[in-house]
Order: sequence, then C-alpha cells, then structure tokens
Amino acid sequence: MGENLLHALKCLRQVFIYHKGSLPKFVFLRNNSFLCSVKKRWSMDNIKSIIVLLFFWLAAGCTSSEIQKEVSLINQAESLLQSDPHQAHALLDSVKYPEELSMKQGARWCMLVGKLADSISTPLPYTYQLNLADKYFQRHGSPTEQAQVKLYLGRAYMDDSNPEKAMQLYCDALELALSDSAFNLAGYVCTYMADVYTYQDAYLLAKDKSDEAAKCFKKANNKKSEAYAYFNMGKQYAFSDSLETAYRYIFYADSIMSFVGDSVGLSIVYNGLGNVYLSQKKFSEAELYLLKSIAYSKEYSATSYSALFQVYLEIGKLREAKACLDSSKIPTNNAYTHMDNLYQYSALAYAEGKYKEAYDYLSQYVDTTYTDLLIKNELKLIDSEKKYNHTKATLENIHLKKLKARIFAGIVFLILVLIIIVAVFFLLLNRKKIELLTTQKYISDMDEELTTNKVRMKKLLAEIDEEKQKNVDLDSKIKLLAENEKNVERLNALLVEKRKQLLESAPILKKMQKLAGKNIPQQTQSPLNAIDWQNIIALIDMAYPKIFRIISSSRLSEEEGKLCYLSILGFSTADISLLLYTPKSTLYKNRQRAKAKLQIPNNYASLEEYFADLT
Repeated sequence: MGENLLHALKCLRQVFIYHKGSLPKFVFLRNNSFLCSVKKRWSMDNIKSIIVLLFFWLAAGCTSSEIQKEVSLINQAESLLQSDPHQAHALLDSVKYPEELSMKQGARWCMLVGKLADSISTPLPYTYQLNLADKYFQRHGSPTEQAQVKLYLGRAYMDDSNPEKAMQLYCDALELALSDSAFNLAGYVCTYMADVYTYQDAYLLAKDKSDEAAKCFKKANNKKSEAYAYFNMGKQYAFSDSLETAYRYIFYADSIMSFVGDSVGLSIVYNGLGNVYLSQKKFSEAELYLLKSIAYSKEYSATSYSALFQVYLEIGKLREAKACLDSSKIPTNNAYTHMDNLYQYSALAYAEGKYKEAYDYLSQYVDTTYTDLLIKNELKLIDSEKKYNHTKATLENIHLKKLKARIFAGIVFLILVLIIIVAVFFLLLNRKKIELLTTQKYISDMDEELTTNKVRMKKLLAEIDEEKQKNVDLDSKIKLLAENEKNVERLNALLVEKRKQLLESAPILKKMQKLAGKNIPQQTQSPLNAIDWQNIIALIDMAYPKIFRIISSSRLSEEEGKLCYLSILGFSTADISLLLYTPKSTLYKNRQRAKAKLQIPNNYASLEEYFADLT
C-alpha cells in the first residue's frame, strides 16, 4: 500500500504541474522546510479534481496486483489443459476463493475445472460456484458453453444426491446443445440423463436415453462413445430381464468396438456378455467371453476373474474356481470386487466342505460390508462438512475483505481530509486578517470530523477482531445426527407396526388359520388352491420383501418354497402338514434341502429362527 501511495503522490505532483498552468511556487528554506504561495486563481475545483484522482488511484492499486495474479494462474492452467492436465489442476486449485474473482474469470475457472474433471477424474466445483458460472454464461456464453456448464452443474447436484435438480439441468443442457448442433455434447448429456434414470431404477427410460445418446454420437462420428451407448442399452435391457434384446445391443457394441480397435472397450463389452450368459446359466458361453475380456485388458480383469470364479463354482471345477479367485486380487477400479471376494471364498470353502473356514470368511464379509457402510457415511458427512466450511470460510473472507475495504476507505478519507486542510491553509494564507476567524472555524470543523473518523476506524478494527474470534459451531451437526438415529428407530418401530397391521388384515391369512385348525376327513390334497398361493406369495412380498427376494432368487423347488412361505408366517409343523397335505417326514427332508440351498448356517436350528433374524 505504501508504494501505491507514493506512486499516487507522484501522479498528484504531475497534476499540479500540468493543471492549466496553475503551478504553486515552492520556495525552499535553509532549514529544509518550505513555503508555498498559491496563485489567486487556483480554485477549489482544482483541488476536488486532484482528490478524486488520488482516491481512485489508491483503490485500484491495492486490488490490481491480486487480480492480475489470479488471472495469470487461470491463463497458465488453460494453456496446460491438454499437455499437462495435472499441472493445470494444481494451478486452478491454488485459486483459494474463485468466488471473489470477476464473474467472467470465475466462470472461466469453473469451466476449466469441469473439463479437467472429464479428463483426469478430479472433483467438480461446488454447486454454488457453478451456479455463478451458469448465470454468467446465460448472458455472455454461446449455447454450447451454456449447455456445458449446465451439464457440470447437473453432475454436481447428482453428487449432492439431488437427482430432480440434476435432471432439470440436463434437460436444459440437451436443448441448448441440440440447438447449436453440438451432437457430441448432446450425447454425453443423454448419457448422464440415463444414469439418473438408472439411479431411480427406471431402466426403460434409461434405455431410451442411451438410444438417444447413441444417435447423437453417431452424428458426431464418435464411434467409441456410440459403442458405449449401445453397451449401456444392453445392460439396461438386461436389468429389465429382456436378455435377448440385451444380447443384440451388446453384440452391436462389440462390432463397433472391434472396428475402432479399442481393447479396453472390447474387454468391458465381453465382460458384460459373460455376466449376462452367467445369469442365464449358460456356463460355456460365459466362460468363453470372460476369458476374452481378461485377454483384452488387465484393467478390468479383476471383475472378469470374479465372474469366472462363479462359472467354475457352478459347474463344480473347484480348483479352477480357486485359481480365478486368487487372480482377482489384482488392483481394480471396482471398489466392491475385493469385498465380494470374501463372500466368494466363503462359498468356495463351503463347496469344499470346509464349513468353519466358510463361516470365518462370511463373518469377515459381513464385518467388511458394515465397515464400508460406516466409512461411506462418514466420508459423506466429512464431504458435507468440507463444503459447509468452505462456504463459511468464503463468506467470512468476503466479509473480512469488505471490512478491510471500509477501513482502507476510512484511511484514504483521513488522508484526503488532511490534504484538504493543507490546501485550504495555503489558499487562505495571503487573505486579510479579517478572514482569519473564518479560517480557524473551518479548520476546527475539519479537526472534529477527523476525530469522528478515528473513532469510526477503531470501531471497525474492533469488528474485525470480533469476526476473527468466531468459531464454527458443530453442536447443530451432532444434534442432527442424534435426531437421525431417533428417526431410524422410529421408522423401524413403524415398519413392525405396519407389517402387523398388514398381516392381521390379510383375508388369505385368516383363511389359512381356519384351515390349519381343521382335520378334513377323507382329504386327498392341499386345501389351498392356486389363487390362494398367489395371494400368499403376494402377501410375503409386501410384508417381507427382503426374505421374498432371497427365496425367489434361490433354486428351491415349489414344495420347498411353499414350506418356507408357511414357516415365515409362523405356522407349526402340524399346521403346515395339513395345509400342504404332506407327511411330517417329508416336511423334515424338505426343510433340510431348503436350508442347504439357502446356505443357512448351522447355528440356526430351524427355518423359522433364520427367517426371524432376517426380519
């Protein structure tokens, strides 16, 4: 600031020199003091002009260097965007508070950070930062730039678990991209829209958007992305159990990837085909494509080895299964692969008859899954706190800078007041003695104003100290966490009550209870017909969806499944024998087979005990 003030004073001297010849005459004395005689025509308008120039020079001088430094960092990052993206990210990350930049430079910063997130998977800017960029590009950007920043903003909202807001922005981005014939960008927007639908389990809608993405990529001649779009369509058809259609699209993606010659893409496609064949229990085809996936890329071989393990386990090749499981321990981008390995080791040990080892692996899997869930929740909380602290720090920094600006303005004002006092003194130096009282009064008034401004400056300094001593209050977050825990308990209690009401009001359950208490003479078959069983299965699905998924996805026979459903509803062995018209000895055998197929640990004495734990 001292250098800026010195520079301003030099400029002030130049103004004196060139201001219409109104040059004061300096007379230097022997004691190094000086007097100044002012020409009579040197008016107050001249002084006002000088004061205004000085004020603006001081204000500009204090901020110009900081602005130039930030802009220089952004310019360097933009020049390194393609050649050295990691260095570019480091430069952009060094801009501590991009919100304080001009709207133009802040929007540039957001756009560059977004492009780096696409190329090297770095974090996107925060939503409030991208909102500022969106406002700028709405006024000054091209349709493509507007679509690009809306795409980044939508992805940021998805990171904040706000799919509705993200989808709204994606729709706007798609319209803008298509209006500017930016088909490649439109393809990526459609891809992210499909991701939102997949996140909401709306697979058919996701399929439609992947189809639209493929058409956009085709117009843009982006063959690689077009192939991925068709592959995503295949996955979405597979999720909706349309496997034949899924094959068609995945094979089409395979043909395009083969044409492009992308080995990583081919590995991903073959991995997908192998998993689809595995779900259909076509083990030879699944083995073929999973081996091809491994051959094309080591990057995705961990997941392929894991799937190949399941193939060999199903067909009884335990040695090959173990080899695949050991090979799947290589580094992978899929965070769940190594976690699932514990479950697979448990299944392998069980198949080998090593039940103690199987139980140990299963326990590790459960503990790891639970720990992973806790870590994810903790990381989510930390990320939220980080965003909160960054926003708070930004606002505090802006507020602090405003206070500093006010103090700086006060100091400048004081300097200007002193200049005015001196100027007035020089102007009135050669006036008559009769004007002396008027001059003294004027000086006294200025001195009083100076005192007032000093008091104001002290007040401002006290405000700054108060702002610095404020600490972040985390009690609200702790209270919120406690409230969330209470809410979980409340919801669990509500679930139990709702399930009880559902069962008590079910006509089929009442009918079964009546039938279970009756021993019908000359009975030759089960008193429950096909419609009754449809109602029973629907009741189980509504009341116990988790248990229903386990039973429906297993390889239980029809009689074994019926036995499980009646066990879940709490019927005794005698009641089940009457309702199924099955001897108790047969029921015992069916129970044992069901326990084995469901892989129920030996510590459970009965199906009823196992199902009770699951509820």
